[in-house]
Amino acid sequence: MKSERLLDSLGQVKEKFIAEAAPAKKATQKYIWIKWSAVAACLILLVCANIPLILNKNTADLPMLTITGNGSAAMGFEGYHAYDISELVNENPWNENLKLSALPVYKNPLSYDENHIVSGADFDAMKAFLLEIAVRLGMDTSSLNITDNTPSKEYQAAVLEKSGGDIPGGYFNPTKVIAEENGIKIEVDTAMTAAIFFEPAISLPDSYNFTHFAPYEDIAAAAEYLKKEYQNLIGIDNPKINISGGGYNIYQQQSYEISFFDNSGDAIDQIIQYNFNPVTFYCDDDGKLFLIRIYHPDLSHKAGDYPIISAEEAAKLLLSGNYITTVPYEMPGADSVVKVELIYRTEPYEKYYMPYYRFYVELPPEMAGKNGLKDFGAYYVPAVEKTYLANMPVWNGSFNG
Repeated sequence: MKSERLLDSLGQVKEKFIAEAAPAKKATQKYIWIKWSAVAACLILLVCANIPLILNKNTADLPMLTITGNGSAAMGFEGYHAYDISELVNENPWNENLKLSALPVYKNPLSYDENHIVSGADFDAMKAFLLEIAVRLGMDTSSLNITDNTPSKEYQAAVLEKSGGDIPGGYFNPTKVIAEENGIKIEVDTAMTAAIFFEPAISLPDSYNFTHFAPYEDIAAAAEYLKKEYQNLIGIDNPKINISGGGYNIYQQQSYEISFFDNSGDAIDQIIQYNFNPVTFYCDDDGKLFLIRIYHPDLSHKAGDYPIISAEEAAKLLLSGNYITTVPYEMPGADSVVKVELIYRTEPYEKYYMPYYRFYVELPPEMAGKNGLKDFGAYYVPAVEKTYLANMPVWNGSFNG
């Protein structure tokens, strides 16, 4: 959403809903004065009486959703340095003109205990996905040796001795399946993310600049090359390039990331593919390709299609403190909001994969970078209607359900 439109929405959201409510009332009153025949009136009443029942039938069985807190807060807060918000880019297929009434929500099949031990992993599916990746790479799967990352008995014994035997159950359980052949190593973790490592790293032709801090134009050219060169591994019929990033580090170096997602289907299909199934390419310090990640989370546990609110409604909740953030700073106010987009939070610790509006908020000058860089923090508001939320977030210095 363009910043000026967003600011208008934030400032006028109350008036907007009042204005929308008034025409609706007039439309209802209009039917009182329309003359119909007796039979037609009965038919209309019958149809209208059943509309709420039809709608309720579609949503009545939807389970209540639990919002997960800030599982990544210990890693630092989600903030971006840039001179202007327009420098932060991506190819998110959502835009403010999409009038979506509902979006799918999925239950994460993985769960974690207080010791962060994962359960619910499907190792057969992990191995099948690894073999699929191996086939795309042209490996001989008949002779491929698949192992896992279970620690050696010597390592386990050393840990037990050092800890005095005080180790939580499942601490040594495997979390990855692994295969390696001819300098290519494939790892698939419990979240169904495949990491493909190349040793040695692969050089691109000299005409391409695929480095950490290459300018946007060079990254775009490298993306076109990678799209063609690795089309079989990408495994997408209609891949769309997503060059994301544009933020700066403390040395004023700007960076971008290359990924691809399936641009097929309708808007909802594209939103799902963008959020859940990207293929991302990484360079090393020498500008060589050393890692590709392919994301394939288990979305078979669909909770349902949930009614969602608009970005304007989400802005009201944002200003009311109904948000999640890792930023250690209360949302400064409407004038600080410069951008919004709809995304899914897909971190492993999420109980449900559900849509959120991510608001980019310009933080106070004391939190900004040097040399004129501004600091933009991310604040999340659930996009699902609050009727279906068991714990609407409330900010009072931290997330509270």
